[in-house]
Amino acid sequence: MIQVRCPQCAATLSIKQAPASGKLKCPKCAAIISAGSAPSTVVPRGPQVTRAAGAAGNQGDIDFRGIPTQATSAPSGSFPVFGQQRVYDGPISLDPIPVPTVENTESKTHAAAGALPSSGKSKKSKQKKVIIGLIAGLISLIAVGGGLFWYMGGSGGSGAAEVDLAAVAAAAAPSGYQAKSLMNCVVLMPNGSWGDGKRKAIPSAIESAVVMSDATTSVFVLAVMDGGSQPIDNEQMRNKASRSLGGDILGGQPVERNGYKGIKGVLDQSVFLPRTNVEIFHHDGRFAIIGYALGSEGDGATVVGGGSEEAKEIEVFLNSFKIGPPKGGFFGN
Repeated sequence: MIQVRCPQCAATLSIKQAPASGKLKCPKCAAIISAGSAPSTVVPRGPQVTRAAGAAGNQGDIDFRGIPTQATSAPSGSFPVFGQQRVYDGPISLDPIPVPTVENTESKTHAAAGALPSSGKSKKSKQKKVIIGLIAGLISLIAVGGGLFWYMGGSGGSGAAEVDLAAVAAAAAPSGYQAKSLMNCVVLMPNGSWGDGKRKAIPSAIESAVVMSDATTSVFVLAVMDGGSQPIDNEQMRNKASRSLGGDILGGQPVERNGYKGIKGVLDQSVFLPRTNVEIFHHDGRFAIIGYALGSEGDGATVVGGGSEEAKEIEVFLNSFKIGPPKGGFFGN
């Protein structure tokens, strides 16, 4: 084992045997040094390499004069020296050791074999999608069948439900009362009339039936119009009723009548009706208003007042209010 000390950076190098040229490069500072046992002088490196005079093709006669004595910076893959031990920190561009590459053997195997085999999990996912599709198709068939049932004369179809509901109400009516039905909303009113009976009770977009009782001169109102499927809040209900009845709805407290939730108030300053106590509901696509004005109190009608006959008329009227299925089912009222 030959040990050579670099005169440039003082690194001690150990080699098994001297190279044929007798020269070697310091791995730390890249200086060219002699491979002899005694320290040698540093031969400068330069861009020009010339041969000694009289030499022809002898590598041992190369003149290394002009080579710089110290590199400006150590190569990126140099061998740092700590004492006399050299540490390898990775390959450099001139390193003769090839850099091994790691291949993805699993991907190559699958590529050679063709498509990846389907797993049990994928099969379960496909089965789940098929089941969901069958359920969705069944639901669609039920919906279409239900629509045809309503259209061909099922519950509410062709006006059958409206006629039946009004007939039931009329059959259960006490003596002196009549059933009024609008858009399958039904109520019992005392026998009587309103105006000449040849014009709409309320000349607006809302359908209406108004009766003045022959017995008490109290006025009873049923007004119904298409309410749409979207829910509306109490303030929207109050404003819609005010426009439909041509006046102002005072109040708007929540009320529940025969299972239907709505609001109640007093219709004031209407161009069509006297001062009337009203209850307003939005249910099953209908916007319905029921109301009464006490004949004993004239324009000053309030919620409480009148005699026993008026009280009975109001009780029968309010308790008989029903909202049936929409006329024609899915295909309109």
